[in-house]
Amino acid sequence: MSNYLDDLYAPAACSGHPCLTHYSNFSQGFGPLGFTFATNDIAMFGQDDWKVRPRLTLSFGLRWELQTLPSPIFPNPAVPGTTKYPDTHKDFGPRVGFAWDVFGDGKTAVRGGAGIFYGRVINGTIFALLTQSGLGGQPGYSFTGSAAGGPYFPQVIASQPSSGAAKPSAMFLNSSFKNPQIDELDFSIERNVGWNTVFSASYLGAFGHFLPQYTDDNLCSSTSATVTDCSAGVKTINYFTAKGGPLTSPIYSTNLFNHRPNASYNQMIDIFGVNSNYNALVLQANHRLSKSVQFNASYTWSHAIDYNPTAGTTLTASSGYNMFAPNSVGAEYGNSNNNVPNRFVFNMILFAPWHLKGPLGHLANGWEVAPIFQVQSGLDYSIGTSGTAPGSASSGGGINGSDGAFRIGGRNLFTMPGTQNLDLRLSRNFAIKEKLKLEVLGEAFNLFNHFNATGVNSTGYSVTTSGTITDTAGNTQTCSAGTPCLNYNTAFGSITSANSNFIFSTRQIQIGLRLKF
Repeated sequence: MSNYLDDLYAPAACSGHPCLTHYSNFSQGFGPLGFTFATNDIAMFGQDDWKVRPRLTLSFGLRWELQTLPSPIFPNPAVPGTTKYPDTHKDFGPRVGFAWDVFGDGKTAVRGGAGIFYGRVINGTIFALLTQSGLGGQPGYSFTGSAAGGPYFPQVIASQPSSGAAKPSAMFLNSSFKNPQIDELDFSIERNVGWNTVFSASYLGAFGHFLPQYTDDNLCSSTSATVTDCSAGVKTINYFTAKGGPLTSPIYSTNLFNHRPNASYNQMIDIFGVNSNYNALVLQANHRLSKSVQFNASYTWSHAIDYNPTAGTTLTASSGYNMFAPNSVGAEYGNSNNNVPNRFVFNMILFAPWHLKGPLGHLANGWEVAPIFQVQSGLDYSIGTSGTAPGSASSGGGINGSDGAFRIGGRNLFTMPGTQNLDLRLSRNFAIKEKLKLEVLGEAFNLFNHFNATGVNSTGYSVTTSGTITDTAGNTQTCSAGTPCLNYNTAFGSITSANSNFIFSTRQIQIGLRLKF
């Protein structure tokens, strides 16, 4: 007796009917469940401090590190990047620093330093390279609902396809790929102004190189199935947009990626390196414990920009990539996902300054108050899209059919509301015996229960090929596959979550006892 679902969703029962797929994207892998590999990390470091003058000290250092990568398990001669991994024998990191007592009175100091630091190729990337070369290993296959070769919901592919519409995906290293590198700089001026208080102004710089980014090299805008020159036959798709949203024009044009020049593969994920740039100015006041109080206050102005390096720990060749267009890494240049232009932090420990006698002293003496206050700018986010471009033959999603980032326009052009938080701790120790104390404490997190937005609706437009949309000027457009529309989401930018993580939670209060002996 045949399976009911197999009969219901079989090709004969669903021919020409939308019940054929009922999914927007489908991915499936084959091969062994796991592989074993080993990497070795070796490092050597040397440093010397040289007192050039009584008030000037120089520091010099050199670090050499080596990460040995495993040999390819399934090298694919048709994809050269799968046959050889980068050489890390030349990862030398020099460091230099200085400290200068400007006037010789120990009150004004100038310090600085610079160094080169290396990261490692993470094991998630190594595993993906070893097992997803497009030849053996754990090949992956992916389809959109309209792509030929995909299974019928809720079925899966019974065995690894050997031919036909289903093609394997491959992942490889770009020939220029190297271990991630960070060049760091710092320069600070400190001044002791008395009352155990030091003011400082610092510059911090961090410049990243070869940070991992990835793209699909097996995509181009050619409409011909035989042409491999991706500069030929560009097809442009024009969307009608609802005026009044972040797009100011009623017509939005983009190149449609609808051809895979290498017909033997689906995605061919190229892992390469991109740069980042971080600059910051830090103003700080630090008061050491004196007269029952100590505190630290700092303000940081910073700007972090990059080309959207991947922050994930696992990669799969069939999961797409995080660039908007596969042939335009420049379109990714923008504010970092972790860009926080302004941040102020204040913390203090205040001891009760009085020393009362008698029963009142037993209750009032020895209390300690410790507040921590933080306020900062909100994180940046991009205007996203939902839906897939009509007419794409590459099985890719998004408004340009590339299966990259589902967004429109530039990256991280919008900013979430800022956040602020006040935590407070109140405690006191009671002596029971000479070596036995009881601490009574109360702690409050987000004491004033401040509303901190932690998520917003980032979907600005949805792709639609049916119905009619109207812009703010009253112009209407009937949407179809030939004339698709980007329908503006009026909820774009609205707050969807607040106080929903461990940093910015709703108000929490706890009371405790701690026995010290």
